[in-house]
Amino acid sequence: MKLTINGTVKWVQAPKTYASGFTICDVFIESGSNIYPVTFKKDDVDEALALVAEQPITLECWLNSREWQGRYFIELKYAGKPEAAPAPETPKKPLAGRTTNRMAPPSTPAPNDLPF
Repeated sequence: MKLTINGTVKWVQAPKTYASGFTICDVFIESGSNIYPVTFKKDDVDEALALVAEQPITLECWLNSREWQGRYFIELKYAGKPEAAPAPETPKKPLAGRTTNRMAPPSTPAPNDLPF
C-alpha cells in the first residue's frame, strides 16, 4: 500500500552497508505526535543523506509487512517524493477597452479627415 507522509525530519541514521554491497539508511520523520522510520535503500541513500534535521518534508512510502518465525514486522520503504500537481490553467482575459481586431487591415481615413 502506498501512503504519503507529511512532517519534519527528526534525524538521519548513518547508512549501513552489508557484505554483499547492499546499503540502507533510515530517516525518522515526525508527523503529529508520532515518529516514523522510513527506510531508504540502494540509490536513494544519497537522497536520504542530503536531508537535514527539522526540515519539513513530504514523501511517499510503501507500507510492507512480513512474517519471520511467527513474528510480524512492518516497514516503510521510501517510494519517492510526490509530484506537485500542475497549476490550473487560467483563462486569458481580453484586454480592457480593446474592441478591434489586431489583424484587421487599417481603415483608410475619409477625405478631408484631419488627424488633429
